[in-house]
Amino acid sequence: MKQLPFLLALGGFCIGLVITLSFLSGDDEGRVNLLYLLLLFVFIPVAGFILSLLSLVLPLGRGLAESVIEIPIWPKQWRRELPGMEMTGIRRAWFFYLSQLLALSLGLGCLIGFFVILLVNDVSFVWRSTVLAASDLLPLLRFLALPWTFWHEAQPSLTLLQLSQDFRLGEPNTNALVLGQWWKYALAAQLTYNLLPRGLMLITSRVIYHSRQVAVIKIEEPGPEQRIAKNRIPEEGTLAPVVTGVSGPYVLINWAAASDFPIDYVSRKFGAPEFIEKVAPETGRGDTQELVSRYRNATFVVLVKSWEPPMGELRDYLENLSTKGMILPLDWDTDHVNEIRDLHLGEWRRFSGTLDNWAVLIPGDNG
Repeated sequence: MKQLPFLLALGGFCIGLVITLSFLSGDDEGRVNLLYLLLLFVFIPVAGFILSLLSLVLPLGRGLAESVIEIPIWPKQWRRELPGMEMTGIRRAWFFYLSQLLALSLGLGCLIGFFVILLVNDVSFVWRSTVLAASDLLPLLRFLALPWTFWHEAQPSLTLLQLSQDFRLGEPNTNALVLGQWWKYALAAQLTYNLLPRGLMLITSRVIYHSRQVAVIKIEEPGPEQRIAKNRIPEEGTLAPVVTGVSGPYVLINWAAASDFPIDYVSRKFGAPEFIEKVAPETGRGDTQELVSRYRNATFVVLVKSWEPPMGELRDYLENLSTKGMILPLDWDTDHVNEIRDLHLGEWRRFSGTLDNWAVLIPGDNG
């Protein structure tokens, strides 16, 4: 998932650029509604920023980046790494950081699109309202402009508002030079209410994510006594052996609740199993003693998802079997079995090494 931040940033930038270019193209006469501009550059960014602040302290559900990663356009391997992030406790911090990166990239895309339109087009900023007058709108615009009072050219005025008001049934507004002056106000609004707060939030989220990473590293590097308690076996000699084949008949325990394709793959690699038992935490342990008695001369092979970390339920089940066997961690897609990653293989070897007479089974060649 190392490429994910760059891809999200690039995608957010392109989306912001396209939206702004489309929005600021205006009507046939190049007129852009100033009120819509405030909605795009001020009110929507501020609402998103407030939600980001609340998400720091409240469980508001999925953020922007987490919703994007659920779209089935990303490599499946990325989504498979999410459970591991959940276990280490850094998933929330990671996606919070990605959400800020995505929001800032959207803002940068909007800013670049804004400059492109100003350079290649003659934009006239107008506003229309049935119930509002220029004197009603002025206090809001002045309030929003308080952060840049030092920039006098970007301050709104009653005269500018009156000259910018447009009526659909009236004469076309011909104050072209005056109408173009609103670009300074729009630029200051973008910088103040979108890019600046999002930049600060991005820095904050990066610090939070880094601190969570440091905390996880400290947890995963405990003292010797804690390592034994947590089954963190530091010595290579305690790792379970790796075997590449099954001699004789075997029983396949489908702990992964795998579909027909992985089962067929296992049958091609090691021969057809004598019996397939589908067992998972949600289905219960079943009568393990009867299963062992019935197939006492067979080897027990437990099929697991390589990318999912070993859980306590699996340990309880294997100990309840009271027999020796092999754990088969597989990494598969819809129609392809991938080579197991070294990180996952090491985790399963450490797990199997804490059990009596259990090895890790790996096909001789994956594909």
